[in-house]
Amino acid sequence: MKKFSTLLMAIFCFAINLTLKAQISGTVFRDFNANGTKDNSASFNEPFESGITVNVYNTANALVATAITAGITAPNYSFTSLQIPFPGNYRVEFSGLSAGDYPGFSGTTNKTNVQFVSAASAITDFAISYPDWYSNTTNPYLVTNTYRNGNAAINTGANNPGTQNNMLIYPYNLSVASTAAVQNQYLGSVFGLAYQKETKKIFNSAYLRRHSSFLANRIGGIYTSDLTTPASPVNATLFVDVNTLTGINVGTDPHAALPGDYTTPGYDAAAFPLVGKRGIGGMEITEDGKNIFFVNLNTNQLHRLFINNPAVIPAAANVTSWGIPNPAGMGAGLTFHPFAVKAWRGKIYVGGVAVKEITTNLAVADTTGQKAYVYEFDAASGLFTTVLSYPLTYKRAKVDGGYGPPGDDAIFRLNYWCPWQNSTDIAVLKTDPLASNATLTSMGFYDYPTYPQPMLTNIEFDTDGSMIIALRDRWGDQMRHQNYYPDGISVEIPTVIADGEILRAGRCGAATNWTIEGNASVCSGTAAGGVNYGTGPKNGSGMAGYYYYASNPALTNHPQKGNGGLALLAGANEVVLTAMDPINYFESGTLKLINTGTNAGTTAAAVTQDNANAKSNGMGDVELLTAPEPIQIGNRIWLDDNSNGIQDAGETTAGVPNNTTVTLRSPGADGIYGNVDDQTWTTLTDAAGNYYFSTLSSADNRKPASWTGIGNTILPGYNYRIEIGIPSGKSVTVTDAGSKDNIDNDATTSGANAIIIFNTGNTSHNFDIGLITGILPLSVLQVSAALNGSIATIIWKTENEINTSRFYVERSTDNSTFVSVGDVAAAGNYSGIKNYSLQNDITSLTGT
Repeated sequence: MKKFSTLLMAIFCFAINLTLKAQISGTVFRDFNANGTKDNSASFNEPFESGITVNVYNTANALVATAITAGITAPNYSFTSLQIPFPGNYRVEFSGLSAGDYPGFSGTTNKTNVQFVSAASAITDFAISYPDWYSNTTNPYLVTNTYRNGNAAINTGANNPGTQNNMLIYPYNLSVASTAAVQNQYLGSVFGLAYQKETKKIFNSAYLRRHSSFLANRIGGIYTSDLTTPASPVNATLFVDVNTLTGINVGTDPHAALPGDYTTPGYDAAAFPLVGKRGIGGMEITEDGKNIFFVNLNTNQLHRLFINNPAVIPAAANVTSWGIPNPAGMGAGLTFHPFAVKAWRGKIYVGGVAVKEITTNLAVADTTGQKAYVYEFDAASGLFTTVLSYPLTYKRAKVDGGYGPPGDDAIFRLNYWCPWQNSTDIAVLKTDPLASNATLTSMGFYDYPTYPQPMLTNIEFDTDGSMIIALRDRWGDQMRHQNYYPDGISVEIPTVIADGEILRAGRCGAATNWTIEGNASVCSGTAAGGVNYGTGPKNGSGMAGYYYYASNPALTNHPQKGNGGLALLAGANEVVLTAMDPINYFESGTLKLINTGTNAGTTAAAVTQDNANAKSNGMGDVELLTAPEPIQIGNRIWLDDNSNGIQDAGETTAGVPNNTTVTLRSPGADGIYGNVDDQTWTTLTDAAGNYYFSTLSSADNRKPASWTGIGNTILPGYNYRIEIGIPSGKSVTVTDAGSKDNIDNDATTSGANAIIIFNTGNTSHNFDIGLITGILPLSVLQVSAALNGSIATIIWKTENEINTSRFYVERSTDNSTFVSVGDVAAAGNYSGIKNYSLQNDITSLTGT
């Protein structure tokens, strides 16, 4: 007995260890470059994705286990044999993707959102794609814009403004100086940038800035340039003047005559109070490239221009406008000024500031109640919902390390965001520093006049869902150093310093809205998955005393100085911003890369080394020139053993032999399948019956000539047909059974082929073909029903019946138990379409 008991104990312990062993596990991750593999290097990282639901079903289609992905190590989900007993066959499904997300490419390790396992231990990885984050290179081009003093239309003579560079193009790694440029004479003063990826066209929108002219007084001008060859951009041309479109009024050009020599100072006083209050603010193109959204600074409206893709000038019917509301609870005496606009996951985000406005000199600056706001806008409903707000009363980094005010100056408060200044009566700034006013002397205002005023000009979203906000200093667009003060007295300003910055906000815990950074961290230092973002620069300023981003850690004189432009390359763990003096290199405008994980500035390049440009908002927006994500379609041809039209666990037999040809067919320009202009491509199935189309052997000849950004791939928004020859002795199973498109049969029968017709703009692996052994007695069965009073009429249509006898109709009130309600004689053998119907009185039934 003793030996027997010992043996039992050993077996019992072994059984415990076995039940804890992981049976099914895997990794769900972001695939930014669409290669079907999780990449992870020092310069490019595809992160794990949390919050995805993984369901496991058995052969009876019963749910046996559920997991939610979490964590930052592989695997980020798993099941044990306590949850999933083996031996057995299981279907694994992935769901819960965020709006705008799609399955990533099927690759060597990653498979699709439905996978089948039968072994005692299985790895099932799944990739997710958000197409707007796609890039086929880690070093794409960047485009930005800069400014020149004077009349941009003047392109002759010494120091003329017109032939100076305006739009500049750089490699992302900023390893070399600008590779190409478009001159000022083709753009004038612009800020907003939007890129239509399919056509490789960049759009620039006019921007009101003192001392820098529009072209032909077009305060509403949107210009476009072809960047098919980024090293040789085509000169910009006018796309549309939005002031000519019905329902849009961005105001009139307030500029006085500006000089034809950019070194000549001027007054341009009328433009001073209107900066940020007239013209176009931020501009964005939607993910499909078909709509431009922009903020009207004159009327506080959000406008949508349907431009289509390729872009055409919008007609009156293609313009939609919404009034941007004042924030709920906005304090008395404040004015709301929206500016930023961002398209993200099917919604539009609009950012702005509620500020006080003063029309006297700068002696008193009360900032009570000033806030920044971000709205989420739903174009379908027209609703603006506040998703972020935070005060603009925090202490900031000094405007200039050598000239900022000592301590918390109670009069000028230049360590803070000031109210918007609309008066040109700013003689106080010109006080001689040798005068007895010690406060002004210590501030050095005579040499470096500064008065930071917030404009929320840009929004980006990081790959963890965090929001990055750029604030531009209105003062830099009002003053422009080496020009005259706006009060008509000929005193030239030696140097003006603009003082923008960037901040970060996160979704904390289960919150659906965002919370601004604090104490150099986001959500108390922890993001989804437990990532600690570090401590940030501790310079005694920013939210709760410290900034999250060290936008200028090496240059203590200028610790912030953003110009309000942002761009983000997914996977690079950086954010790109336009800024001033990024490194120990004074008097330069810059593109700056800041690491989003450790907060350390990484790389910078000087865009302009002109003192007249750099320190007073010398740059505008910045945009990535990435390619549109290619489309992959597929997925599985299987043998439907029980003829229910569903891919059941255990139905692992391929419906066709390995290396069976699958054809993808274009109907050609006439849109009719079977004509001489059809175009076809082929691929082969694998041993499991899977097939995929992504890169095509030749370009689809329907591709618009201007779609230079798309190579030989499936065209978004175009019709295609998938075809396979039905093997001898088999037929197509029932179509569209159940409620899940990812596990049903999508094919119908057309002659000797099984076909699926589709039109998609993104990767989809839901094109499955189920075959059964034997010949069905008809090729098509379509059923519908209508209720008239208590009489239900059931109608069905067949095609090509073979030796049919009768049709039986049943009903159910619980989708489980069915009872017969009648039958109808069938046609027997019939070539063509046959219609049937049956009526049923449901007076006695209750409920559904």
